[in-house]
Amino acid sequence: TKGFQTDVSGKLKAKIQLNIKTFVSDTGQLTWQGNVGIVTIESPRFQALMGFLGHRKFNNSTWAMETPNTYASFALSSLTPKAITLSDHILLSAVPRCENTGTVYNEKRTKVLDSGKGPVLMEPIQAKFVLYRFKKDPRLKVRALDQVGKPMKISIPFRWVGENLSCSWVPGIFYLEIFKK
Repeated sequence: TKGFQTDVSGKLKAKIQLNIKTFVSDTGQLTWQGNVGIVTIESPRFQALMGFLGHRKFNNSTWAMETPNTYASFALSSLTPKAITLSDHILLSAVPRCENTGTVYNEKRTKVLDSGKGPVLMEPIQAKFVLYRFKKDPRLKVRALDQVGKPMKISIPFRWVGENLSCSWVPGIFYLEIFKK
């Protein structure tokens, strides 16, 4: 709105490139790539990747990820005061494309004409992740959590590749917890 400022000093230090619809925050931790529909958040204790991610490989100094899902959101959080690369308790969450049953869009799918009603229809998530670590720690385990954070009786495939932990998202789970046993 008129007169509203988000930057106290009144100077936007972010890098904006209008020709490719890209925005990078002044700290570099938030990036929006409007030309391809991807948003990234990269801080030491929280990482997120959301948008049109399908069949692309994403990689930074904390993790690598790829998914066949056309649209999805992934968030990686340290549950300790340590950075993700050092933490021994990490939560990975994912949200696929979803909509109410009976949702109706316009012809270009740019506007909702009828929001429908429950139940919510969700695509199953499929993804592979690599968490970059400074050293292998065989005491770290990976388990699936349900919608309220309770462990599920589902085996999560994971392995160490050198110093890094590699795992896969199993359709039907809500969260992955990486923890020290």
